[in-house]
Amino acid sequence: MYMEGGGDSKEGKARLRQGMSEFVGKVVSQKRPGWRIVACGSRNDAHDAFQNANHTSPETFNVLLVDS
Repeated sequence: MYMEGGGDSKEGKARLRQGMSEFVGKVVSQKRPGWRIVACGSRNDAHDAFQNANHTSPETFNVLLVDS
């Protein structure tokens, strides 16, 4: 899951990953296939990371989460 948010700092991105991991863990099972939360900062950075993931790992189900 590629997400907009977390700001530019490693600490901010880590807090976002931690919070979203807790949320996702309550919603879906953490068993296979599993989840990986990627906090990307800006909307453009999130979109670029998502596009790159789709290109380099087309067999993976990638999700892009941005606000409107």
